[in-house]
Amino acid sequence: MQAFDVPAACLIQLRDRRMPHIASDQVVLLQGVGNYTRICLRNGRTMIATRTLLDFEKELAQQPFFRIHKSYLISLCEIDRFDLKSDHRVWLRNGLSFAIARRRRTEFQACINALLQPDEK
Repeated sequence: MQAFDVPAACLIQLRDRRMPHIASDQVVLLQGVGNYTRICLRNGRTMIATRTLLDFEKELAQQPFFRIHKSYLISLCEIDRFDLKSDHRVWLRNGLSFAIARRRRTEFQACINALLQPDEK
């Protein structure tokens, strides 16, 4: 899969005294769990943040993340492959796979197409 031209990583505020923030380029996916969010990192660690997934989605709006399901926000840079024809799934580099919600498939395809298209300047 081709590398994407993405903005520089930003710091995500976690509201945790032990680790107040983390670089967005270290995040593989965020999973909403009620009013908390489970954050999976590239190094295999996971953390829990006391913020909703919607809060993170707004904060990461300018970063290469996409909400593929009501409970999952994934890093587009961590996608290994995807299938939009039969399974409607996305596989990440860490081996995890997730179904793409029916209502988000068209938007996901448009997002991927925009990232894979070379700039026409």
